[in-house]
Amino acid sequence: MRETPDGILEFWFEGAAEDPSKAMQRSAFWFQARAGVDEDILVQRAGIELFEGIVDRASTEWEPSTRGSLDFARRHLEIIERFGRFPHRNDVLGRESTAAEQAYLADGGESFGQ
Repeated sequence: MRETPDGILEFWFEGAAEDPSKAMQRSAFWFQARAGVDEDILVQRAGIELFEGIVDRASTEWEPSTRGSLDFARRHLEIIERFGRFPHRNDVLGRESTAAEQAYLADGGESFGQ
């Protein structure tokens, strides 16, 4: 894939005329990625529902990726359910961390590479 707008579009729709599910599956990844970074629990849950449906309908080629993405989304949701936000963002956003958030991060809590 060429890392240009045209190259990305070519990848996105490659083969979509013959198999529309390819474009749908690639689009679902984008929407889930957007949901996964949101601190709104309703958006997080909608992302999980989206990916559960995608996993159920994934082609053999995409099934491992969709399962991995669903697991990744669930890990994000667990943090939002526990804290109502992503503790690893507190410093950069100028938010005070609670004692529970500090302990979570000190114990190696998930920061997703941030």
